[in-house]
Amino acid sequence: QPFFKEQIDLNQELVQRFPTMPLMSVIRFRDIYEDHERGVATLTTQDGTAGLIVDVSKVEYDIQFSFTYGSMLSLRFHLTELSSLDRRTWLDNLQTRTEDIAFLWGQSRWTKDYIICVPHRFYLSLLAFSPNNFEAAVRVTPQARDKLLSWLRKFWDYAEKPEVKDSSSTGNTTGSILDSW
Repeated sequence: QPFFKEQIDLNQELVQRFPTMPLMSVIRFRDIYEDHERGVATLTTQDGTAGLIVDVSKVEYDIQFSFTYGSMLSLRFHLTELSSLDRRTWLDNLQTRTEDIAFLWGQSRWTKDYIICVPHRFYLSLLAFSPNNFEAAVRVTPQARDKLLSWLRKFWDYAEKPEVKDSSSTGNTTGSILDSW
């Protein structure tokens, strides 16, 4: 919150908190179901000791980030309340090549899992936070970042939430609460 009040340099704070993040430079993609409903991107370090698994759904409108170290420990961050605007804004901010910090979170903000991305010239810092008192962070090379963002855009451009029928007798349709603002 102090970042939004311009009271701290969030980039510097995050660097001090995570000084030696592993660098993800290898990326692979796979579909979970034949209808391409759910996909998984796996990013790893060159030696394979650390990894980041990104699991996204076209139907559920959710995304999971699982940070793994040494095939022994994994921390999963599940973002479920993302609107189309949340997803689009995050992707657009990361693909503009500025050094502006990009947040991926839903309406609940700090009460649910969220992602902070800090673009740098030679890498992207991707940091995950949970209200359950755990955090994780990696760096991603520009090539892996570009492939990941293009892959996510394919899922998220497709995954516009359909309009839901209003239960009243008028038959009007309404989108999500965020769309009405």
